[in-house]
Amino acid sequence: MLSRPPSVHAQSSAVRTAGCPRLDADIALSVRERVARHTAAALAVLEDLHRRCPVPQVTAQLALAEIDAGHLQEAWQHLAAALADATDPWARSRRAALIVARTELRARMGAIRVQGDPPGAEVLVDGRPIGVLPLGDSYVLAPGTYRVELRSPGRATAADEVSIRAGQDLEVVLASARVEVSSGAMGAIVMPPPSVSPDAVTPVRRARIVGYGLLGLGVAAAATSAALIFQSSSQADALRSATASSPGAEGAFVRFVTQPGYTSTDRSTATACLASAGDFSPDGRAAATLCADSDRTRALAWAFGVAGVVAAGVGVALVVLRPGAAAHAVRLRVSPLFLGASGVMIDGVF
Repeated sequence: MLSRPPSVHAQSSAVRTAGCPRLDADIALSVRERVARHTAAALAVLEDLHRRCPVPQVTAQLALAEIDAGHLQEAWQHLAAALADATDPWARSRRAALIVARTELRARMGAIRVQGDPPGAEVLVDGRPIGVLPLGDSYVLAPGTYRVELRSPGRATAADEVSIRAGQDLEVVLASARVEVSSGAMGAIVMPPPSVSPDAVTPVRRARIVGYGLLGLGVAAAATSAALIFQSSSQADALRSATASSPGAEGAFVRFVTQPGYTSTDRSTATACLASAGDFSPDGRAAATLCADSDRTRALAWAFGVAGVVAAGVGVALVVLRPGAAAHAVRLRVSPLFLGASGVMIDGVF
């Protein structure tokens, strides 16, 4: 298997006479350095050897050392180059092992598939050309953040920034705007880009869509909180204006706090609510129910208020800011005591 330091195999005389007399010795040295975990030293030996002898055996050994060093992009390119040489005896005899090594490496990488307009436009990743539209295959990339550009004569450059994770394949859609220059104009006129299919949603657009959704959810939660605060205020006003002859829970509460034996301090709402919890008289139970309803309303107002602020804050961040290099899991639980352990859950990955 190529994922382990391989044994040294003899090379043909044709290769030895092509300026690589120390091929076997240099590869053996690089293997010893890799076994000893001296990755930098093994890379130095193989990079120098590859400059002098760019044969598939050296290219494959260099790819293995690059994997050890975490240089996945370079390793992918070198493994592809070794597999592409169908005439080399060494590459043909070890083709199965090379494919296995490439498959293992692919699982640690991601890929982008670039689509857009106009056909024939050059596609670049971090300034490196990778082909022209339409691209037939996905372009494999090591995990990280990249700038994808679309360049075409007579059109403005279109660009986007994407973040790739291991095992992730992304579709990137770009449209380059046409630039037209009229004879009497002082400068160029940039025409709007052609429409792109709405189904082709980039990660940035997805994040913004989620952001607007969270922003709307936050506004709705804040409105609910305001309505509950108003309801709690109305309950307090009704209680302050009630008398012992008033119907319903308000009248029962007044009768409870004005019964003989209670002092003026006992008649405060907080003290009366504590006292009513242990009182089983009709007025006491009615007062306890009124207190519980009031506490529940206030707790709900707080819960929806906090949830609204958090959801709106995350929504604004996703709308205004660009997504980072990696996805972030966001989980918010609003669980007041009266709701038990279940509560209200907002869960998402952005």
